[in-house]
Amino acid sequence: MSVHERLHPGLQQAEFTLDHIIAVPQELVDVNISEIDLTTQLTRRTQLHLPLISSPMDTVTGSRMAILMARMGGIGVIHLNYPTIEDQIKEVERVRRHQAGFVLNPVVISPRMTVADLFALKAEHEFSSFPVTQDGTLATPMIGLVTSRDFQLYDKSGEAEIPVSQLMTPRDSLIVASAEETIDKDDLRAANRVIKEHNKDTLPIVNANGLVVALVTRSDIIRNQQDTLATKDHNKQLKVYAAVDSLPTKAIPRIEAAIAAGVSGIVIDSRGMYRSHQSQAAYAKSLNPEVDVIVGNVVSASAVRQAMDAAGPFIDGFRVGMGTGGICTTSDTIGLGRAVGSATRDIVHELDFWKNKYGHIGVIADGGIILPWHIIASLGLGADAVMMGSGLAGLEESPSTEKWDENLQRYSKSVRGMGSPEVIMQRFAGSVSRYDLYGLPPDERFAEGVSKSIPYKGPGEKYLRHLFAGVRSGFQGINAADIPNLRHKIYFVPRLVAPTKGMS
Repeated sequence: MSVHERLHPGLQQAEFTLDHIIAVPQELVDVNISEIDLTTQLTRRTQLHLPLISSPMDTVTGSRMAILMARMGGIGVIHLNYPTIEDQIKEVERVRRHQAGFVLNPVVISPRMTVADLFALKAEHEFSSFPVTQDGTLATPMIGLVTSRDFQLYDKSGEAEIPVSQLMTPRDSLIVASAEETIDKDDLRAANRVIKEHNKDTLPIVNANGLVVALVTRSDIIRNQQDTLATKDHNKQLKVYAAVDSLPTKAIPRIEAAIAAGVSGIVIDSRGMYRSHQSQAAYAKSLNPEVDVIVGNVVSASAVRQAMDAAGPFIDGFRVGMGTGGICTTSDTIGLGRAVGSATRDIVHELDFWKNKYGHIGVIADGGIILPWHIIASLGLGADAVMMGSGLAGLEESPSTEKWDENLQRYSKSVRGMGSPEVIMQRFAGSVSRYDLYGLPPDERFAEGVSKSIPYKGPGEKYLRHLFAGVRSGFQGINAADIPNLRHKIYFVPRLVAPTKGMS
């Protein structure tokens, strides 16, 4: 069923927000909520079990949020508003190392490091097993292994200077696995068997020259068993996207660093799509054709047509929406933007033509997504996933810190648009790039966003399970067992009164 066939005639050419449409159930229900499958094909090579992407806002997505997203079946986009590219890449690496199959390029240490160094490394990387090599690099043979069991009971001050050489388990007392029998064959099960057989927490993988080429850990085996719907790559590592600059000269080194760090996709983070983004997409694909490239934001079929005509082979998906987010003022102040609902309708219709030529191209509804209905409606209109910003900013996993808010009379967290005054005045890259403000003095930078406090919502897993319980309830009411089924059965009509209640 085409997107227009899902709409009341009065909506087929009209402008509408997600809050101004409603679904009319057409069938008796025989679908059980527990059987509803929310799996979606985001791009040609990325499938999500939860159609959710966290926004690359600096109060929304760092490594903790991206880990939550991937574990739950969605994916996160690490924001770029860090002091340096290296700081952003560290966040990418934290996600990649959180739940791994073969931990490639593991962190190794020197025997001359100390207990104090080990505690610092544990705090930085959030893990505590480190192979020890002759000179502290991967270029020399492994001589031992240090785990948290070896140093966790030491005093950080009185025993801080004890060297690693006195703590480590030496190489000749270690159980290791050969690269030839494991990683060279891409056989993670062989490594897992060694861990189980010898009851080890950490298994180094070494090559014929005694060099460490990877690690496998018991904790990762357990996580892999628990997170059955997690978004992972072929190596069973969590997938993560990274935002890159809108300006090509600034974007190139970030694209190179992100791809080298193993991202599954890059998102060109911009208020609107520029012609220059086509060359950025092509460059990313030249480095790694398997990396997803998401562009945007776009709100019209004509913009999508121009982008696909010039760079179709290099584009995997579009962010759809402009000026309608909870902390975005673009449509109010400078009159640019469009409601996500009608924009999604037109872009999905346009991409039907291009999919015949290039295969699946993802559509991400982005702007003001808060309620279960917003997700249901976006998917019903043809979006493959939704992007949430403000709706996730209050979660424990967001980068900002909770504090007591006298006005709200409860704990809150801050959320700010990437075009808010305090962001566009700072020296970091995010907003300066997103709104093309390089070279402009502060008094010539126009804000297109605001900051505000929102209620602290607690741990993200509980909140997201509740949110998507609402989504599944809506699917059941339409008698839809999955997303393709939803698109076949949903029928939208105008809503006379827009909803006023949100989720807390």
